[in-house]
Amino acid sequence: MSKNDESGNFLGGLVLGAAIGATLAALATPLNGEEARKELHEQYDSTLDKAENLKHKAKKSLKEFKSLTKEKVSELSKNLKERASIIADKLENLTSQGAGVLIEDEII
Repeated sequence: MSKNDESGNFLGGLVLGAAIGATLAALATPLNGEEARKELHEQYDSTLDKAENLKHKAKKSLKEFKSLTKEKVSELSKNLKERASIIADKLENLTSQGAGVLIEDEII
């Protein structure tokens, strides 16, 4: 299951739970029909607003995380390339020094 599916499931569950809670609260309170419908409608709108705010916050956080991750991966890649270059240079130095020793040994 993807993160997007999990977020959708969470938000769906949140909205459903709020709607059920609002319905039960309306049934348990001594309101007339008009007042009860008004209260349910207000709670429904409030729940939708909260869900929408959560959705926007999640998208913003995901966008920031993606940007930060991309930046860190780029830095890490650059660092690894620099280190690989240093190791290659040292290996080339050692190889050429070793070849020089072999040539000197053959001459003597």
